[in-house]
Amino acid sequence: LIVAATGTGKTVISAFDYKRFKANHPSSKLLFIAHRKELLEQAQDTFRHVLRDANFGELWVDGMEPVDYNHVFASVQTLNSRLPEWKLSQHFYDFIIIDEVHHIAANSYRPILNRFVPKILLGLTATPERMDGVDILKDFDHTIAAEIRLPEALNSKMLTPFQYFGISDSVDLSHVQWKNGKYESKELTKIYTSNDRRLNEIISNCDKYLTDVHQVRALGFCINKEHAQYMAEKFIFNELRADYLTSDDSSEKRELVRQRLLTKEINYLFVCLWRV
Repeated sequence: LIVAATGTGKTVISAFDYKRFKANHPSSKLLFIAHRKELLEQAQDTFRHVLRDANFGELWVDGMEPVDYNHVFASVQTLNSRLPEWKLSQHFYDFIIIDEVHHIAANSYRPILNRFVPKILLGLTATPERMDGVDILKDFDHTIAAEIRLPEALNSKMLTPFQYFGISDSVDLSHVQWKNGKYESKELTKIYTSNDRRLNEIISNCDKYLTDVHQVRALGFCINKEHAQYMAEKFIFNELRADYLTSDDSSEKRELVRQRLLTKEINYLFVCLWRV
């Protein structure tokens, strides 16, 4: 298990780890698992650079099919849908890497873990501690092989320092149900979207703390799809350029919205922080 702050190079570490393993096992087979196409494409590109092989690996996501399955970058959704018809032995893959491995507790990952017995199982995450208390370390012999947390990464100048402003929230959440380490999302969404008081406080604080509300690039993390849509629509109503993305959106739309944010065609992008 590798625990490293976002942006410090977890995927690069895994690529060098596999490179070292491959030097001793030239015919070793690799399976890299992630939950989004963008992550798989980035990982494949990283491995190709580290291994100095422009043709290394194949993608198995969004209808793309590998030819020989020896070095595959696959989505967890594709693997689950095809697992029952897969004829590969449980020892076929020597090296399996799971990106964002804090999701490993989800039901979608367990069939894959139960299906294969690799020589090396490598998990990558910035946040091994889950809010619901589930222990992911048990799949890795309760051992973190390498670790660099956010404070250390900042102190080492590996990441750009940031300012943090804690804003007072006037909404009373004392009656919202607390379940599995988090607020019940439907109740919380109803409170946050039933009136505009909290929204107005957010916009007011944007005016207060941002240099220019029309030139910023901002991410807004929301409870679920309904909340993200609500926030984007209300920001637009207040003459702020905004959009939102959810898990229902295609990879094409994700890329289009990402480009709009990069070019500041929009300034605020709202996404879902919690999976519900």
